[in-house]
Amino acid sequence: RKSIAFKLLAVLFSLCIFSVKISAQLVVTPGVSASSLISSLAGQGLTVSNVVLNCPTNAYGTFSNGNTTNMGITNGILLTTGSAANAIGPNNSGSSGTCNGTSGSDPQLTAIEPSAIEDLCVLEFDIVPQCNNLQIRFVFGSEEYPEFVNASFNDAFGFFISGPGPACQPGFYYNTNVATLPNNTTPVSIDNVNAGNNPAYYVDNTG
Repeated sequence: RKSIAFKLLAVLFSLCIFSVKISAQLVVTPGVSASSLISSLAGQGLTVSNVVLNCPTNAYGTFSNGNTTNMGITNGILLTTGSAANAIGPNNSGSSGTCNGTSGSDPQLTAIEPSAIEDLCVLEFDIVPQCNNLQIRFVFGSEEYPEFVNASFNDAFGFFISGPGPACQPGFYYNTNVATLPNNTTPVSIDNVNAGNNPAYYVDNTG
């Protein structure tokens, strides 16, 4: 068994608003402990260690009741660049969101988007899986949709892995972003996934 290092980052680039638009009632618990966050992410057969959370308390949390929404995930964690509670909805405002007023720089994230320095929410941890396959599902949402697509505000999400490859090759992954489209190249962001660009992966929650 080999350890795999994960780093999840959510960032807001220039406009301090972020929310996940969801129909029905998501149950969100903001500001939980780092151990509660990880236990909501990790399933059986995993050993998690070296958890580092760098995120304003209001910007992260756990969620449940996702099966009553169109999100496709029943429960898990929320990492936002604003307020996790905003994910509950309803979102009926074009300016819904929270600016946490923090800034920082992460080299992996700025490689995706150079202006990704505002309101970062970063979770890092190591996993030792006791299984042949490790699957992690994510959904990306943004308050920037649809009005700020291709308008210089490019919310994005990064999921960076360091560790052995599929056949246990050492060093196969090194800060490799796996939050990409199925071509394994295009990063997930509002400019890359929207009604006009890669629409097969876009869900319009307007109304």
